[in-house]
Amino acid sequence: MWRIMGVMAVILGGCAGTWGTGLGEQPSELPTTTNAVVVVLGDDGFTVAGARLTGVLSEEYPGAVALDGVRPGTQLPISTGFPDWVASWLGDTLPASISVDASVAGPTLSVELETLSLDATLEQPGAITCNGTVSGSSLKLTTRLVLKGTKSGQLEVSLLDEAQWDAGPVVDFGTCLDGVGGDPTQLDELLAGLATAIAADVLAALAPGLETALPSALGVGLGTRVEMVMADPGLGEGSAVFELIAPEGVGDKPWSFSEGQLYLFFTAGTGGARHPCVPADDNNPPTAPSLPVPQVNAGQTTTLMLSEAALLRSLHLTWLAGRLCGDRATAEVELPLEEAVAAWPELGALGETTLSARAWPQAAFEAAIDESAEGDPELTVSTAAVRVEVYASVDDARVLVTAFTLGMTVSGPLQVSDTGEVWLDSTAISVTSATEVGEGILAPPANIAATLGEPLAVAVLNHSPVWQLPDLPVAQTNVDISRLEGYLVFSWPTPTVP
Repeated sequence: MWRIMGVMAVILGGCAGTWGTGLGEQPSELPTTTNAVVVVLGDDGFTVAGARLTGVLSEEYPGAVALDGVRPGTQLPISTGFPDWVASWLGDTLPASISVDASVAGPTLSVELETLSLDATLEQPGAITCNGTVSGSSLKLTTRLVLKGTKSGQLEVSLLDEAQWDAGPVVDFGTCLDGVGGDPTQLDELLAGLATAIAADVLAALAPGLETALPSALGVGLGTRVEMVMADPGLGEGSAVFELIAPEGVGDKPWSFSEGQLYLFFTAGTGGARHPCVPADDNNPPTAPSLPVPQVNAGQTTTLMLSEAALLRSLHLTWLAGRLCGDRATAEVELPLEEAVAAWPELGALGETTLSARAWPQAAFEAAIDESAEGDPELTVSTAAVRVEVYASVDDARVLVTAFTLGMTVSGPLQVSDTGEVWLDSTAISVTSATEVGEGILAPPANIAATLGEPLAVAVLNHSPVWQLPDLPVAQTNVDISRLEGYLVFSWPTPTVP
């Protein structure tokens, strides 16, 4: 089975695999489409991402997390010209949950702590040493998430070293620090500096488990490269290459924030080589120009926008690579024998058998996205001629029964399965031409090409997802599909409570 990793579509066969495999050692120099995929997270997405990370927190840190702040040179400046103090602490904290949010400054992550219990020391070298405690319950600290593209094409998500308490601990050194610096504000600054250093220590302790899980929790671990090579001995080979990468570089910020929603951008690279089984004049896949990213409806909804042009280009490249040639697209398809015998009684003479097919393109492939009368997105794929060879299993041998040439157009709305596969619902199949070739062990009746062509197309489509959605942070499987300024828009609205 051909393994297509979710980057771009699988048309007429194949299976969707896993997102986030990266580009490998060296990305290709492919034509690119900027913002080919845009993930948009609102409140719903943040809530689900937080729940996912809370699950990770429970698995990685099922009990109290030790904190050891005895780090040489931990400096806590109080103010300009005031001597530095050195802090150390020892104890533990019990993390409870994670929440995610975003603003114009970027995404943020908050950690709620059930308890914090530390013995702490503050020392002004050569002058004073004070011992105290830092403790509390139901505490909360927040840090920013840093998003950047990597050389492997992944969107890296990391915790900023700095953290602030939203609900901070109680810092108690008794009367030991009374009169420090002669100014109460300096003492407040000293204690605030200690609390901030402890917040950073909490994050450092939790970071190893959280940073690994952040891309998948947010649904942005999409960096992927797939190369399909389809080879036929004696005939040659074709290939298709698909990449999805997060922008890398100082000027290529991979995100923006607008009206309560975080936009995350990915660039697609697509290319390949024509298989000799595809007509030589069908060697010009459509271009996929970059488009401005439209503003989706503001709100809580999680949304994925897919460039229609990038999708159509990837479909054509997969066709050119030879995806339909031979039995690659039909290997799992079995033609309905009962219907075939009803239209062609002579098939009954073959006894118990199964019918299978091979296909060989004879004309160019075309695909387009439009809207149905109801305003829903509709995909149409067509070709003027495909040679179809029908085989029967006779005495453990595969025997050619007949061959014919079909021209066909298939159109219908797009649907999404519970597992995120995007399918073409073939509500309209039009056999535009059908010609018997006159080959095989049986003489076919008139119109058998049209009779077998439609169920063959349905069977192939039923094994052929058009695309695979990534594992986005959504609370339900019901998805709405619409079109917006050159994009297919997949959105998961907030469930309606009766």
